Amino acid sequence: MQKSPKQKKETALNLTNQIQTDLLPLFRFLKFEAMNVIDLRHEIISRIAGIEDVDFLNAIKTILDYTKNEPFIELSSDQENELLKASEEGKTGKFISQLKMDKKVEEWLTEK
Repeated sequence: MQKSPKQKKETALNLTNQIQTDLLPLFRFLKFEAMNVIDLRHEIISRIAGIEDVDFLNAIKTILDYTKNEPFIELSSDQENELLKASEEGKTGKFISQLKMDKKVEEWLTEK
């Protein structure tokens, strides 16, 4: 049976609370124990590997997707071509000041 959007939201909220409850002891432990990044990754991977609940895993994935700090800008084909052209020009020594380039980028982004 397909879940309604309201049911999906409630499930996500419940799973978020469950994640916080399940992982809170780990975070408290980490607060008092100095772990390097590799040890921390292994600990988290180990805990996640034991989870069988698909909704819970999807909630974790949603959290990970949400916390990505990677900016993404959709470019039109004209904008993309202009950037490729500029890259080639830069390789041959043809370039403009950063200030002029910043203004040009602002213009491109507002053209959409």
